[in-house]
Amino acid sequence: MPSPLEDTTPIAERKAVMYFVCGGMVQGHPLMASFSFAVASTTKIPVFGVNFRKCVTKKTAFPAAVQDAVAAFFCLQSLGFLPENISIISDSSGKGIFITTFLYLNRHKLLIPRRAILSSPFVDLVDNFYSDAELLMLDYVNAEMMSMFSYQYTENRPELRNTLLSPARGGLPEGYNFKGFPRTFVVWGKVEIFKYGIVRFVESLKKAGVEVDVLEGKDCVHDYVIFTKDRSREGVFGRIQDFMKVDDDNILRRKLTDSTSKVRLRNWY
Repeated sequence: MPSPLEDTTPIAERKAVMYFVCGGMVQGHPLMASFSFAVASTTKIPVFGVNFRKCVTKKTAFPAAVQDAVAAFFCLQSLGFLPENISIISDSSGKGIFITTFLYLNRHKLLIPRRAILSSPFVDLVDNFYSDAELLMLDYVNAEMMSMFSYQYTENRPELRNTLLSPARGGLPEGYNFKGFPRTFVVWGKVEIFKYGIVRFVESLKKAGVEVDVLEGKDCVHDYVIFTKDRSREGVFGRIQDFMKVDDDNILRRKLTDSTSKVRLRNWY
């Protein structure tokens, strides 16, 4: 793909993908993530990696990462990118940060990204993940460590752990809701320990009227998108490509409909 620095397309017409890296909110760097590079090579859209603060101290625990995410979103807009041309991708804990960011933007009636692609979202910071022994035997994720990360991330606001910061539980605080959430593609592994929380989260989105596409990887573990080399049409990256294209087609269709309506309106007057 050509360098964005050499792109002569007006910036208001360009697309961009914002990426929130995994790592349990305590580690991870967007340049070390294979998922973002795979999405860039598949979609031919440049990726803007958000290196948000990791919760290694109380000072950098929540809401530091969300503050950085909001700042990054407005940074792209200040460069001239339109929210309708910005997509969000994230995996594991990065998705929880994006979801909280959306809920914040939505509550304050601010513009939001057009699309969201979420891989194995960490959306329940209360569950200790020991309820299914089979998943614990099959998945590589350390359940005890994830529980520790969730406490560390919410150290400043422990009362939000089972509400705003655990959207899978469906108990969002007053003023927060999923109505208006962007069109979303959610992928997870059938044998990962986060599976049940992810399914509940998807159900909450659908109840709010959000258009959701899903893919459950057969016999796949947590965040399997970072391991798979499958680039087929039926694989996760083929599905992501189709997801982006369908949304583009819908945008074009709406624009054509709007322009036709305006012509009819002018003719009527």
